[in-house]
Amino acid sequence: MPYSEADRDSLPVLLADEAVCIGPAPASASYANSSRLLAAAEVTSCEALHPGWGFLSSEPEFADATINSGIIFVGPTPGTLRQLRDRLALRQILKDNGIPVVMASEVPITNPQQAVAESARLGLPVVVKPVLSNLNITRLIVKEKDIEYQVRMCQAETRAHTGSEQVYLEKYLTGARPVDVLLISYLPIIDWEVGFYYRHRDIIAFSPANITSKLRTKIYRWAKLALTALQFNGCSVVRFLIDERENPYLFRINCELSPFSPLAEISTGIDIVAEQLRVATGIEAEKAPRSLQVGALAVNIFAEDPYADFEPCTGILAELTLPGGPFIRVESHLYPGTNIPPDYEPHIASVFSWGLDFQNARGRLQRALAEFNTGNIRTDLDLIRAALRHPEFGKPGGIVHLRQPGIEIFA
Repeated sequence: MPYSEADRDSLPVLLADEAVCIGPAPASASYANSSRLLAAAEVTSCEALHPGWGFLSSEPEFADATINSGIIFVGPTPGTLRQLRDRLALRQILKDNGIPVVMASEVPITNPQQAVAESARLGLPVVVKPVLSNLNITRLIVKEKDIEYQVRMCQAETRAHTGSEQVYLEKYLTGARPVDVLLISYLPIIDWEVGFYYRHRDIIAFSPANITSKLRTKIYRWAKLALTALQFNGCSVVRFLIDERENPYLFRINCELSPFSPLAEISTGIDIVAEQLRVATGIEAEKAPRSLQVGALAVNIFAEDPYADFEPCTGILAELTLPGGPFIRVESHLYPGTNIPPDYEPHIASVFSWGLDFQNARGRLQRALAEFNTGNIRTDLDLIRAALRHPEFGKPGGIVHLRQPGIEIFA
């Protein structure tokens, strides 16, 4: 496996059969440097490259370079990745196939006057987004007086990353719930609902999603139809937004492995990565058994302090207690003495629980998180525990979004 100098002593590197250092800590010199990654693949006689998630995982140029090097790319084809990159083009493909999408401008915004007119058509609030989907930049516009400023700022941020300043406006659905469907090749496997998130990060998810069987049938059909239109072959997570009237809109197609994928493994027994490898090597994906009738939950834990504006917490982990026991699964790179560097997103663990139903699984997860201890490294566990015990958690239209640290979530 490849690693940067900052991850030299990380658990994945220590456990790997073979590991190659590909450069210093900055991602541009290591994990996001395609030439160094492919050089490492060549010297190790790599036959297939799994891109994981983040960095270059959804970059069509990297997929092209991998294939041209004679290495199997474990993911969609470069052509499919190019279709996914252009948000406006993707929206048109979905609309042409009768799949509902959130209202948005149909062409890039080029000036403030156009933005004002589009905002009036869509109705405030709206969000400004780059046309390119590999940029996680969004700006919310609530008041008309902020339109010009927010559009220009989004254009400047986009230009700084890509040299292009193409942005567009999309209607902001207040109170919408994110529901994800995981598919392997065009076959829907499982769904989950993101029950709590903040700052564009999915923190808690539960499966199955709190939707009717009729709605589930609809979004499964639309997810399959979208992937068929894109000729998408492999593992994907299709996100729908469910508005307050229970209307679904296809919001995003993610070609990366999700940190919540183990929910599918828990409920069906399918090894998601093994299925990705099967599909990438030309073997037909196994037909999934029906999901077991269990409730399952997952949390992503970050080394950051919610009491200090989510300031990242880095350094040497002096002590560590990970939860265990029946019906609990922990995925983490931590061990006592781990160095948590300041160079990357501070995701330190994912914890999963399951049981006879939602409440049974929630109780087990709460017990497990009570055991979780990182000593000197602060985490967002207090926030997660508070969200889990909130009376609205898991209900339709319940607590799903924290824009700023709110005192009510700690009640």
